[in-house]
Amino acid sequence: MSQKQRRETPEEKAEPAVDVFKALAKATRGLAFGPEFFLHWLGAFVRNQCPDPAAGLPKVHIHLASGDILDLCHIIGAAPCWIAVAVDEGAGPDGRQMRTELVPYQSIVRITIRNPDEGTPTIGFGGEPVRRVISAEEVLVRAAG
Repeated sequence: MSQKQRRETPEEKAEPAVDVFKALAKATRGLAFGPEFFLHWLGAFVRNQCPDPAAGLPKVHIHLASGDILDLCHIIGAAPCWIAVAVDEGAGPDGRQMRTELVPYQSIVRITIRNPDEGTPTIGFGGEPVRRVISAEEVLVRAAG
């Protein structure tokens, strides 16, 4: 005699995701830059490839306690104790060179976020770059993705 399979409710389907979020939230306690920071504030960088420069995402540098500075391309994944990121190593013979870094959250001491337009060509004789003001609302909309 076969038994009918019961369908999961939406709440039951969400339980594993809730457990993962709880584990990440627990790992965040006491960390300035934990998984919740990366997934929430830099959520637009969570993807499987580098963003198109035309997307206008800010430039993000991750500063480590060792003194190294990682030029973030995109976030590959997050775990309770470390984050997997693709970082830009600069131009190589075949174009942009990337590497994957697994970074413990405890080693991150600072995050620098810059306007993507910084360092663009200047207009006029002053030699000062033309700066575009980005509102807080625009930054949040971009980060949300």
